Amino acid sequence: MVDGTTLPAWQARALEAIRRDGLVELALVVRACGVAPDDATAGRVCQTGWRSLLARAWLHLDRKRFGGRRGALQAVDAAALLHGVPAIDVRAETDGGFDVIVPADAPAVADYRLDVLLRFSFRALRGKICDAARCGVWYYGCGEDATFQCPLPAVWEVLLRQPTTATDLLMVAGGGADVAVLERSWSPTDTISPARTLDRMLWKCASYAPRRLRELGRLGPDAFLHRYRPARPEPVDRGQVLPPIPGNLAVLRGLGTRVAEKLAARVRNLVFFDQWMLMYRITDVEQPAKAGPEFTPLVPPKDRFWADPFVVQYQGQYAVFIEECEYADSTGYLSVIGFNRDGAPLLPPRPIMKRPYHLSYPFVFEDGGTLYMIPESAENEAISIYRCRSFPDEWEFVMNLLERVTAYDSTIWRHNGRYWLFATVCENREASSWDEVFLYHSDSLLSRNWIAHPCNPIVSDVRCARPAGRIFEHRGAWYRPAQDCSRRYGGAIDVRRIEAIDEHTYREVSAGRIEADWHAGLSGIHTLNHAGRLTCIDVIRRRPKWPAARVTRMDSVFDSLAKAKRAPSTLPARQAPYRQ
Repeated sequence: MVDGTTLPAWQARALEAIRRDGLVELALVVRACGVAPDDATAGRVCQTGWRSLLARAWLHLDRKRFGGRRGALQAVDAAALLHGVPAIDVRAETDGGFDVIVPADAPAVADYRLDVLLRFSFRALRGKICDAARCGVWYYGCGEDATFQCPLPAVWEVLLRQPTTATDLLMVAGGGADVAVLERSWSPTDTISPARTLDRMLWKCASYAPRRLRELGRLGPDAFLHRYRPARPEPVDRGQVLPPIPGNLAVLRGLGTRVAEKLAARVRNLVFFDQWMLMYRITDVEQPAKAGPEFTPLVPPKDRFWADPFVVQYQGQYAVFIEECEYADSTGYLSVIGFNRDGAPLLPPRPIMKRPYHLSYPFVFEDGGTLYMIPESAENEAISIYRCRSFPDEWEFVMNLLERVTAYDSTIWRHNGRYWLFATVCENREASSWDEVFLYHSDSLLSRNWIAHPCNPIVSDVRCARPAGRIFEHRGAWYRPAQDCSRRYGGAIDVRRIEAIDEHTYREVSAGRIEADWHAGLSGIHTLNHAGRLTCIDVIRRRPKWPAARVTRMDSVFDSLAKAKRAPSTLPARQAPYRQ
């Protein structure tokens, strides 16, 4: 169901994915005439009046400044995508925030015996049209309550400083009374711009309908409906009832607070800068999911940062593999920090792998007595695996496990005789790379036949999606560290307990959090790994830019590294091909 052949770019992207899928046929185009514009998909405020004057001015400027010429709301001619598909016109009217198709026009749609009527809108339909397709009408929602109609997603979230904004794909039947959530996701809320928040949300929404249509084709209508069971949702107490458009006072309060915070941050950044650094601990007590002041800091020179530590105990030696990135270049590469027999780090780190694209998250693991590494190489659009030739600094390219995929922080876990690969996948590159974790499995490690899990994405929540280290076992249970990027990238770690995993099922729950709250200057933590007696984390710390500024013990521990001569690179003489 569309308004015409000119669609927003995110809708055109979704239609392209649907048409590429052999399970789906576009059987009918329904043009709804007489419906008021959908503010969420049109990107504008249709209300007028002096009470919403500041909101309209703010959103207009925000859209001009941050909307972008290539954003999700850019107009795209979709005539080629809809070419050859039968089309009919129906009359519609707006009633109490819902759209109602004239009852006399519903039978014409029902005659096509559709499985799904897909509506690219954030406003629900009501009336007989909801029963014109076997699996109802699918549309989009925003907010914690599936029945809540929000004409402007992310506006109140920005003003009320909510860290996340929820989006849904909903299925409505029974004349509009029965609503089921087919997909729900939480995205990070931009600190000041609804346009930027909405843009990331809509690009992610472009994947919702193709995913669930593939599931419908795989399960069949009966099993699909049995799984989701459309039913009247329980009423949700939303607390304060918010108007669709914020008033002038709400805009002044919300934006005033945010602008003051931005100005304070700019002033603070004149004297300080944020830097990722490492912390480690050697102990005989097994506490793999703990971080605190007992950890010893490893502070890099001020011209670079260290992050993503992976601890390895191999052939009687400890080593920590890290991402190292110099601010002047901004292209990350991989380095290694060795440890002596007394448990002291051998600094500075030695570079071990550089590529023309960014490398990070050096996931190192042992399989069959051989050491492998899967670094994050999303810019290369592949998940590549390397084999260790000489521990710890010589590695050779083996193969690409997956290609033509934008994947971040790939994590391998061998469990119950199978290999499980977790990775944050960005199906639409304009969307956030923090929100959705996909799962693949294979019966062998060095395979090009990794099977996508039917529950993908297994997690669609910026608060607990992106991997934060190896999956580990503790007291008989398995845990997956995950990043909470809702307030900032790498803000905290949510430790997830894996409750069920097989070729058809995946389920995890939160078992605890790790916050970087033991020192006033820390503002984030996003990687946790341990092996044997050594545990290593990374934290982000505010440091003074100038030598004259006050220096703490943590700042001065390894500042002498800035004067140390860096070790020569041990890169292999012959680089393996980057993509095969």
